[in-house]
Amino acid sequence: MAVAQRNINWPAQQVVANAVTLTTSSFGEDDEAVVSTTASASAGNILINGTLSNTPTVPTAANLGDKTVLASNVSVLSTDNISGATFTISGFYLGLPQTDFVTGVNNNTVYTNLLFTTVTNVSVDMTVTNFSLGKGGPSNSNQTASLVIDGTYSNYLTQLGPYVATFKDMIRTVSFSSNDDLTSSGITLTIIGTYLGNVVQDQTITSGNLPNNSMVQTTQIFDSVTQVIVSGGTPTNFSIGLGFYGMLQFVNYDFKESISALAVQVIVGGTINYSFGGTLQNVSNLAVANPAAYFGVSPPVNPPATLPTPNQLYLFDATASSSMTNLAVDSMASVTTLPLRYYTILIANQSGGEDPNTIDESGSLQVYFIQGGI
Repeated sequence: MAVAQRNINWPAQQVVANAVTLTTSSFGEDDEAVVSTTASASAGNILINGTLSNTPTVPTAANLGDKTVLASNVSVLSTDNISGATFTISGFYLGLPQTDFVTGVNNNTVYTNLLFTTVTNVSVDMTVTNFSLGKGGPSNSNQTASLVIDGTYSNYLTQLGPYVATFKDMIRTVSFSSNDDLTSSGITLTIIGTYLGNVVQDQTITSGNLPNNSMVQTTQIFDSVTQVIVSGGTPTNFSIGLGFYGMLQFVNYDFKESISALAVQVIVGGTINYSFGGTLQNVSNLAVANPAAYFGVSPPVNPPATLPTPNQLYLFDATASSSMTNLAVDSMASVTTLPLRYYTILIANQSGGEDPNTIDESGSLQVYFIQGGI
C-alpha cells in the first residue's frame, strides 16, 4: 500500500499584506536622468551623461532603476522646436534588449512607449538644441514605471533579478491597498504574472476601482507576479499583496491505483469560505484565471463587462455526502469510490460579490490531504 500526505497553508491576507511590493510612499521623475541639458548636439550618437549615468565609465549607460522603480519610460524634453528630429533609444528591460523611437517636440516633453531598466545608447538624426533625456515618473498620463517586486513572497532578498513574487502552493487574487484616496489620481495599475504556466494580466483603472483608504483586488488569480506597472499618476502610501480569493495549487491524484482513497481535513481561521472539488481533466492545459468561473457566478469584485469563458474546467463537489462545499468551519471528508485526476480547495464566495460576512482579510486555513492506494 502506498500513502502520500500533503499539508498546505492558505495564509490570511492581513498577515502578508505586502506580498508583492512593500509599502511605498511615492516616486517621481528625473528630466536629466539619461542625458543632461545640452545646448546643441549634431546628428549621431549622444553622450549619456545624465544624473543616473555611469560616466566617466566607457561605454556609458544610464540605469533607471532604484529601490522602488525597476524600470521607466524615457522622456525627451526641449525648450526649443526640435519636432523634426527622431531620437533612437536602445537598452534593456528585464534583461532583454530593445529599441524605441521618439519624435522630437516643440517646447514640450514626450515619452517612449517602451520601458527601460538600462539605456545604453541614444542617437538623433539631425542637429538638436536645448534638450535633455530623462526618466518617467509616472506623475502624468504619459509616464509609466515598472515597480520593484520586493515583498515577502518575492526573491528580492536573494539579490537575484529580475524579481518575481511566487505564491507557493496557492493561486489567488492580488490586492492593491492605499491609506490615501487614489480614486481621482488617474492611475492605471497593471499586474502581470502566471497562472498554471499561462501569462495573465489584470488592470485596476480609474473608473471606481482604485482604493480610498481601502483595498481592491484583481478579478484574475495568479500563482506568481512578474511585473507591476503603474501609469497615469503616482500612487502614494500603498502596498500590493495577496487578495482574498483563489484556490490551492492542484494536487495530482494517483488515479492509477486499483483501490484508492483520499481523506481531506480543513482547519480554518478567521472568516473564510471554501469548497473541495476535483476534476478529471488535465489542468495544465487550462487557461481560466478567475476563481468565480469555476462556480459559474460573477467574479467576486470589480466584474468586467463580459465574463471570461471557462476552458471547461469542471469542478464538482466530490464529497456531497459529507457536505464539504461552501463551508466556513473546520471539516473532514473522504473520497473512496470516485477516482479523480486533480483536486483542490477553492476559496471563493459562491453567491458572487464581495461579502465580508463570508470572506475577509482574516480568513486562513490549513489543509491536510492523505491519499492511500493499493
